[in-house]
Amino acid sequence: MSEQEILDLIQNDAERMIIIKAVSSLNLTDWWVGAGFVRNKVWEHLFGNDIPTKLNDVDVAYWKSLSEYGMPESEILELIQKEESNPVWDEENKLSEKLRRILPEYEFEVKNQARMHISKLGDFERQPYNSAAEAIGDWVETATSVGVRTTEEGSLLLLAVHGIEDLGNGIVRPIRIERRARALERAESKGWFSKWPGLRFEEPWLI
Repeated sequence: MSEQEILDLIQNDAERMIIIKAVSSLNLTDWWVGAGFVRNKVWEHLFGNDIPTKLNDVDVAYWKSLSEYGMPESEILELIQKEESNPVWDEENKLSEKLRRILPEYEFEVKNQARMHISKLGDFERQPYNSAAEAIGDWVETATSVGVRTTEEGSLLLLAVHGIEDLGNGIVRPIRIERRARALERAESKGWFSKWPGLRFEEPWLI
């Protein structure tokens, strides 16, 4: 499967294009609608599902420098670590709520990837991300580290940080050994192997 074929799948899905248009209306500078939004569509196509996977959660990743929030970055990160109110979370909540008002049938999760190196998982050390794409590259599986967005001209762009080979061949591969257990747990709890029996679990590249 080629990048263009993946883009065509999204482009020809009216529901997904409505969602992309809504996210585009937020006028974020570095954003992607990612994870299952793209992955599930491709796997439905690969394995011929008669019933499309319901779009419950829509993951929107964007990047905005923490220096733009009118507060020292160190203070923002400290508040995030303490799980206390902070301007980044406030902005994310406002953006999510704006999307829910436009499309109330979906649950949007809008996250500024500039703060996502502060992880509760503790599975490996992360450095601050410098773009949404860089952060998406650390999502659990290679086939999940994907996203789509539109350009100012309205063209559809595909982001596949680890390439499209695993995505296009139905492979569940953790991005690194520290994510192996998490990837298996996600696949089993979400019913991926029963939903798409042709999926294969393969070992991570980064050991």
